[in-house]
Amino acid sequence: MVYCPTKKMVEEVCAILSAGGVDADFYHGGRPHAARHDVHMRFLSGATPVIVATVAFGMGIDKPDIRRVVHYGAPKTVEEYHSNPSPNP
Repeated sequence: MVYCPTKKMVEEVCAILSAGGVDADFYHGGRPHAARHDVHMRFLSGATPVIVATVAFGMGIDKPDIRRVVHYGAPKTVEEYHSNPSPNP
């Protein structure tokens, strides 16, 4: 899971990862609802192993097998650094 502070950065980082052979997709509020839902479900099922998203995405994630959380770029607030997508640290 890679968090970025802006939608533009989310798309740029996802493009870089994909160009490098990483199976990644992106999620942010600027995508149509159906596309966000599809990406979310593929990420939760494991079909898409890497997701690049704005910080708001992580607020509703309950996925116990997330091994890495990367904050790419500086968040706007200190609170955005706190990210615990799984109840099992």
